[in-house]
Amino acid sequence: MDPRFVGRSTPLDCDWPVGTWSRAGGPDRESFQRTAVFEADLARRCAARQGGLLPYATTRNTARDIDAIRAALAEPTLSYFGYSYGTYLGAVYAQMFPTRAGRMVLDSAVDPSRYGPSLLRETGRANEAALHDWAAWTAGRHAEYGLGATETAVLSTLDGILAAAERRPVQVGAFRVDPATVRFLLFNGVADDRDGPNADLAASVRVLDSAVRTGSAEPTPSLAEVLAFVLTGAESATGSVQAAILCGDVPASRNPAVYREDIRAAMVQEPRFAPQTRNLGPCAFWPTGPREQPTRIGNTTPALIVHAAARLTVIRPRFQAEPAPIVHPTDPLTDASTRHAEENSDLVLCYDQRWSTLEKRCRFIDDFHFMKTGRRPVDAAVEFGVSTQTASRWHRTWQADGRDALAGAARPGRTPRLSDEQLSVMERRCWMDRRPTGTAPTCGLWPGSRR
Repeated sequence: MDPRFVGRSTPLDCDWPVGTWSRAGGPDRESFQRTAVFEADLARRCAARQGGLLPYATTRNTARDIDAIRAALAEPTLSYFGYSYGTYLGAVYAQMFPTRAGRMVLDSAVDPSRYGPSLLRETGRANEAALHDWAAWTAGRHAEYGLGATETAVLSTLDGILAAAERRPVQVGAFRVDPATVRFLLFNGVADDRDGPNADLAASVRVLDSAVRTGSAEPTPSLAEVLAFVLTGAESATGSVQAAILCGDVPASRNPAVYREDIRAAMVQEPRFAPQTRNLGPCAFWPTGPREQPTRIGNTTPALIVHAAARLTVIRPRFQAEPAPIVHPTDPLTDASTRHAEENSDLVLCYDQRWSTLEKRCRFIDDFHFMKTGRRPVDAAVEFGVSTQTASRWHRTWQADGRDALAGAARPGRTPRLSDEQLSVMERRCWMDRRPTGTAPTCGLWPGSRR
């Protein structure tokens, strides 16, 4: 299904001049005030153009829609697979309709207790760490990108770009890139640490650095897509509905000083991301408050919660108190570790970051044929929980080389974390033997039910 106001459902578009509400502000007072005016204008546009719909754009109402579809299909229970925000929607559905929730898999789960307009607030330190990892990766390719031969040098180049954009927006093609846009590019770019996305971010920063030194530069196709998303209203509907649901679910502080002080206090440890992740948004100026109290999640409905990490984790249902065993990439997958999982869980998944991305690509090509349906990459980004440029990159690969190229795409770089023998053990013990009945594998993986 396309949830209300998303995809092919009736859209909620506030006619914004941008595609996202997430915009950095500060740390100085003048920059913060400009951002506050900008966010207030986004809220005003939604009140003027979609005021009649805003009270109905909530996660609880979407959960009711899901159950209405289940009832229309005369199904006693509903199996659910959700990514990112979809994990919160799934948790709310299970809380509201616990007897109707069947098998549930939540991939990259949002903490329900922190969900709301400030859900990015605690991500700054993790993003700073990811940026340092990217800088080290880029330093190792100084001959290609020229951004610095050490991690410190690459970060210094970045800080120089931010400082230059503070003095005057950087001209990149037809776009004028200010510090807020640079911070968004970094925030968006470190979300995926594979070689391909790392290379995209490095190429984008190289363009920005060239524009600072020479006065202007032409963007790469990937950078042009992100800049068009951030700086034009082509994808206004995407940001509009995201804000409407966040603001309709949980109230936000309406005191701008609270956000500015939060940014100021976090700058020492989060110098590049605090203005992005701790800033106010349109919810601080939203015309209406939530009609219902935020959903408190606490029930005994079983769910498999999956997260990607730089190590292999045997993940068990969230309602079992004993922690799952950790299997490091250098360790053999022993009978003891897999037997422990098998004896203590009726749903077991051995998970590595590659599985999630490959699974999304597989679902993308099997379920999302742009040429036949007329749907856009941004729709795929929403449905599959990936960035818009990632969906666009997949689309280009699919158009150029077909399904097999997208399903089997491999990038040079890191060596595999697991040997073929270890992968075989994973499949035998943790995957194939535990696939729920009634589901079919896509590209050899278990995709679960579409949400």
